[in-house]
Amino acid sequence: MRLAQELNQHWHSVLPRTVHGNLVRNRRWIAYAAEHGGRYYACAIWTDPVAANRMSHGDRILELRRMAISPDAPKNTASRMISWMVRDLRRRWPELVKLVSYQDTSVHRGTIYAASGWTMVDTSGSLTAWSVNGRVRAKEQSTAPKLRWEKVLREPGPDEPALPRRSSAGSSSPDLLEPEPTPETASGEATDARPDA
Repeated sequence: MRLAQELNQHWHSVLPRTVHGNLVRNRRWIAYAAEHGGRYYACAIWTDPVAANRMSHGDRILELRRMAISPDAPKNTASRMISWMVRDLRRRWPELVKLVSYQDTSVHRGTIYAASGWTMVDTSGSLTAWSVNGRVRAKEQSTAPKLRWEKVLREPGPDEPALPRRSSAGSSSPDLLEPEPTPETASGEATDARPDA
C-alpha cells in the first residue's frame, strides 16, 4: 500500500494525499503498481467504499479510491490497467457485485471509465462535501463536484446474506507490483508483494 501511496503523491493532479490507516482499516483493500522495464507507470488504490452504508449491497462493492498515471506512461495505460484490475478483482473476490469510482469534474472528463465500459450513474455532480450532520472532516483536497461511475460485475442473488464484519486482525490484501499475473500468483499472493502495508 505504501508504494502506491507514494506514487500517487507524485502523480495525482488533484488528490495526492492519502492516509494509510483510512485505507487499510477496511475489510478489503488492495493496491496496484504497474511496472515495465524497472519503471513504474501507474498506481491504483482500492478499498471498501467510503459510503458503503449508503449503498445497496455496500458490503459487496469496491471503490477505486485513487488512480494515478505517470506523465511518461505509454498511451492507453489507464484503460489497460483498469481492465486488468477488474479481472483480478473478480478473481480475488467473487462475492463483489459492483465497482465504483468518483470523477473530479474540475480536471477529468471520465474518458478512462467510458473506454473501460463503466457507466456514469450520478450525472448531476451532486457529490461535493463529505462533512455532514456536524461531523467536520479534514480540509478537502478538492471541492469540485464529483460524478460517480460504476462497473457492474454481476447481479446479486435475492437471498445473499450480508457479509460478516472484518475482524480486528486486519486485511490480508497484498500490494501487487506486477502488471500481469504469473503462475506463481495463482494463490493470490504476488511474487514480489511487499509486506510493508
